[in-house]
Amino acid sequence: MGTVTVEGEPGRWTVVVRGKLDEAAGAAVHRALRERMSRGEDPRQVLFDLRDVEDYDVLGRAELTSAHRLVVAGHRRCVYVSERSRIRGLALLAIREVQDANAQPVATLEQGHLWLAEGRLLDAEQGALEQGVRVRPRS
Repeated sequence: MGTVTVEGEPGRWTVVVRGKLDEAAGAAVHRALRERMSRGEDPRQVLFDLRDVEDYDVLGRAELTSAHRLVVAGHRRCVYVSERSRIRGLALLAIREVQDANAQPVATLEQGHLWLAEGRLLDAEQGALEQGVRVRPRS
């Protein structure tokens, strides 16, 4: 099982996940974000630090996607950081499933900070044009 911490200042949270991202760790990410948001905290940016995630399973992926929906609901800019391509692929699956044009998986912390520093928010259609993907209608 992995461990989860949420750190940061009011405008930017850093969610650090270590170990295996299984159902329990993914649920801990979702719970930690929801609890902070329910206290009225509202960051404009969220950095998911997955550099120490060694592996994940399908239930962990589902929970991470659920947590990412909280990020999208608040129109926040988000970045996932991992040197491992498989873990960046996990992030990409979560991003695509919720059609978030304001999120990006990157390989280094420096790239993550640069992505967040850009700061502009796109709607799904603008993001799809920039990323070269087709947006499916929401039901």
